Amino acid sequence: MTLPPVPRRVRLYVTVALSRPFATQCGRRGPKGERTQPPENITMNENPAACGECPEGRVKDPAGRCVMPEVTFASFILSLNTSALYHMGELPHPETGRKIVDRELAKHTIDTLALLAEKTRGNLDPNEQELLTRILYELKMRFVKLG
Repeated sequence: MTLPPVPRRVRLYVTVALSRPFATQCGRRGPKGERTQPPENITMNENPAACGECPEGRVKDPAGRCVMPEVTFASFILSLNTSALYHMGELPHPETGRKIVDRELAKHTIDTLALLAEKTRGNLDPNEQELLTRILYELKMRFVKLG
């Protein structure tokens, strides 16, 4: 089966989501997770000193409270993608830095994505469908190469 080319916006979304550190309204993180200085021309709520720091994994809502980020279909798929990559030893453990291969958990996560693809067929917008199709294809190829 030959897959159609990935639209640029989907390719950029996946690349940015998978390669850039997490950013919040309170500033950005550098390549090693450290806080970077915000540019001079930002608004007050983007300044880390003005709005305070949110705990890891939380973002500021419009009222200024630290909350979990909005759950979208794309963020859910990307989360499962990260989990599968971690279980295939592609990503290190965040605390120990060790890469662990667990083929059974990797296969289970890929199977979960395949189930989602089957059950949501015809109910996704084109960008969501493309994201799910591409991620599933890439994970299956990496799993086969895992041996």
